[in-house]
Amino acid sequence: MLFLEPHAHLHFEQTIKKSRFIADAYAIPKLDDAKQALDIVRASTSDARHHCHGYVLYTNGQLTSHSSDDGEPTGTAGQPILNVITHMSLANVLVVVTRYFGGTLLGTAGLRRAYATSARRCLAGAQVFTHVDQPIYAASVTLAMAGKVEAALRQANISLDAHYSDYSAAFIMPATDEATLRRLVLAIDSSAQFARLGSTSVSIPAGTLPTDETR
Repeated sequence: MLFLEPHAHLHFEQTIKKSRFIADAYAIPKLDDAKQALDIVRASTSDARHHCHGYVLYTNGQLTSHSSDDGEPTGTAGQPILNVITHMSLANVLVVVTRYFGGTLLGTAGLRRAYATSARRCLAGAQVFTHVDQPIYAASVTLAMAGKVEAALRQANISLDAHYSDYSAAFIMPATDEATLRRLVLAIDSSAQFARLGSTSVSIPAGTLPTDETR
């Protein structure tokens, strides 16, 4: 599953047989963001005849999707847009394709191609990420060894929050390799105690989406 950069907004326009198709793609972490972005597009192009869209959301471990033809013939706009999103394995993204009718009918097949290519070219080349769950650990050490432990962790480029008290210190940190983390800390303070606190979602770059020419 791939995600756009946070707050990403992508834009593409094309004209087909005098009809103007304007595509906007947004990163949407939740449903309210999708509704807000759709309202913005509708307000900025209120004189357009159609604002067709599709979105995929991943929340609480569940994928949900929705599409709208917004007055176009059934299945010719929203579903082609949604198909592009799902084919690219994207989630938490909304694509809106606004159409200004140019007076020439495109037919159902022509409409499906127009909306699909508008969505695909809008997303082409976008930077994407994957999300992985990274465990979070707490290491409690004696105050006498705390300075050495913190220095070793930072030298190993481990991000941490340090909490000092009168007698001990606790370091809260994400780590993908618990065994290495334990060896690093225990080599300095053999009495150190460890606890797993949960996990956090980490974004990892996954390259860019294909350009339209490669599809």
